[in-house]
Amino acid sequence: MQPDQVLDFLLKMKPLVIAENRVLVERRFTDHGYAARFDVEGQDPKAYVTEADTHMNFLFTYVSDKLLGIPSYGEESLKDRDETIKQKTYSVWDPVDGTGGYVNGLYESCGTLGAVMINNEPVGAIAYAPETRALSIATRWHEPIYEIDGVPQKPAEPADFIYSVHRTEAWNPKLDIFLEWLAWKTGLKAEVVEGGGPGSFGAAHFKYPYTAFSGTVGNGNWKEWDVAAPQLILERNAWRTSDIRGQRHTFGNPRPNYDHGFLATRLDHLGITHEEFVRYLGQFTETYKDRTDIPMPVLDLPDAKDSKGKPIALDDDSTRGTIMITDKIYTAFAHSDRLREWKEKMWTVDPKDRHKLLKREIFEPTLLHFGDFPHRYL
Repeated sequence: MQPDQVLDFLLKMKPLVIAENRVLVERRFTDHGYAARFDVEGQDPKAYVTEADTHMNFLFTYVSDKLLGIPSYGEESLKDRDETIKQKTYSVWDPVDGTGGYVNGLYESCGTLGAVMINNEPVGAIAYAPETRALSIATRWHEPIYEIDGVPQKPAEPADFIYSVHRTEAWNPKLDIFLEWLAWKTGLKAEVVEGGGPGSFGAAHFKYPYTAFSGTVGNGNWKEWDVAAPQLILERNAWRTSDIRGQRHTFGNPRPNYDHGFLATRLDHLGITHEEFVRYLGQFTETYKDRTDIPMPVLDLPDAKDSKGKPIALDDDSTRGTIMITDKIYTAFAHSDRLREWKEKMWTVDPKDRHKLLKREIFEPTLLHFGDFPHRYL
């Protein structure tokens, strides 16, 4: 796709309605400065951006100045970013492959280039995903969003199970064993997509309305987004205990890059209730309880209590666990005592050795291994 074609797509979209000429631009600082080109390399349709992988602000500035004729704002406009760019659901169109979908929130971590504000409400954004090098246009999903050659575009239908893997990690098929088993029991199918974690959306993420959370995965900065329906999130790394409603990270950012794959699916799309899911989880645990090579997924219901008999608060950052079932603020967490024990051990280890400890004692033991069912990787 040539640069002129990209701009032509954006022009046809006309996604950004500028009422107050106010645009928020998120800066993208790198060790290599702001080098960015609008070159085309070979026949790769996604090669119309090259060094822009490390400088997303360049592309938005180029589009806003050349196409929209509006100024782009700098960092001085971002002081109240968290208050002005609120948690909203957007519809997204990828001009590279023509797919559409929903995404809950657009921040720098998911490749936001800029958000257009009307009366302090975000009405549209241009997003660029470094993981998949895809340019996307987002607008509020419940409004008329876009047309291509006069034809209204519709989002893609959601999949049953979506397992997202970071393209830089060595994906381990053992991670989704329980959900594969659940799919087998319910007659559903799992789908693997490639992209970033929940905070670094790739193009594949834009196609499905499956995640309720976003933030910077690497440092544990999580935001709580509007949840349209109950969802299931299976974390690959049970030891991550970030507070999804704040900026805390229990272990002080010890997580390596290879561990932020995750699986999520909207339970309403599966046609199963929270109670049914818990029952399936119990069946899985009972079936394989004697298998020493299959660490069991841990799930405590909301009435779980700690070692002193005190009810566990669902918003307590010490209660994050392997499996979370979310419906608004309703969440089921793993037992807090085990996580608290991990937390205490973390601070007795030299910082440079924490990754090794996490991998050896926490990360690897919590992986879900193969069971005796028709798994596609057996």
